[in-house]
Amino acid sequence: MLNSTTEFVVEEKNVLGYVSWGSNDSYWSSFTQRAQPHFEWSPKALAETYVSTSARTFSDSNYVDPTVGGWQSLVADLIHENGVTGVKGYVYEPFSSAMAKVNILFDRWTAGRNLAESFYSASYLIGWMGVIVGDPKSTFAGNGHLPVELVSFGGKAIDNKIILKWNTATEINNYGFEVQKNVRDDWQFIGFVEGHGTVNTPQRYTFIDPDPEPSNKYRLKQIDRDGTFKFSHVITVENSEVKDFKLAQNYPNPFNPNTVISYKLPDDATLTLNIYSVDGRLVNSLVDNKFLPAGQHSVVWNGRSAEGDPVASGIYLYRVIATTSGGLTWSNSRTMLLTR
Repeated sequence: MLNSTTEFVVEEKNVLGYVSWGSNDSYWSSFTQRAQPHFEWSPKALAETYVSTSARTFSDSNYVDPTVGGWQSLVADLIHENGVTGVKGYVYEPFSSAMAKVNILFDRWTAGRNLAESFYSASYLIGWMGVIVGDPKSTFAGNGHLPVELVSFGGKAIDNKIILKWNTATEINNYGFEVQKNVRDDWQFIGFVEGHGTVNTPQRYTFIDPDPEPSNKYRLKQIDRDGTFKFSHVITVENSEVKDFKLAQNYPNPFNPNTVISYKLPDDATLTLNIYSVDGRLVNSLVDNKFLPAGQHSVVWNGRSAEGDPVASGIYLYRVIATTSGGLTWSNSRTMLLTR
């Protein structure tokens, strides 16, 4: 939007870029309180002010009268409105040629150059009474902003646990991270780690999965405070330390008619997996005294008896008994619900 009147533009929303002359405007009090724009800034916004001494102080005009020195607005006002990622101001009367060329500034910024590179490219004279405020390494990213800049995400197996770690460079309104794990081709929530809100410094996060499989896939669901979210890339973490027998809850549950029963073995073992009714009657034997190697295994029950007949809706019990070559016996059971 190009505004060619003598009025300050005010009360705009989602402002991604702002350039204002505004210098020595004796009419400022007629148009807006102390020449403040009162914008709602879009994250990663840049600004340039063609104002002689707009950076003469970092106290905003609530505390410093902008009329001192000739009715001049302050870059501090833009900073204090909680939105400008970078802004250029001046500590004394500059040459006009020293001011940033905004067509170059925003072109470089939206093309992926960082803040320092963008202002450097757009400024014919460097250091001529000008000061640039902002993180020099910050960048513009995707449709106006990147709420959270995730710079790394990885994990490793330690003591039969998976330790996930990730780092962020900056965060804007970051509510936190859902940690999700892929279980039988279904992403499931396994935990939440609170974010740091809005910060311009790197942050480190850690999450421990205490119950890993031999091979594990994870992703992060980063959630903003307004409810919007985005997913990270997927990582795979191998776990060679399967120390315990484990019988997982069937999935899906409740089910109709098929469900998957998974279990893992730390050692080679001979295994039996039976389905029972709640009154203890044997319904079906899915694995019958079968030798299996160590690792992850699964079997599908189709909701039928050993004779092939569909069984009635209700609660059923599945029980696993495994015996290793060394004579160690392990058993466990869980319940499941069939609904027809």
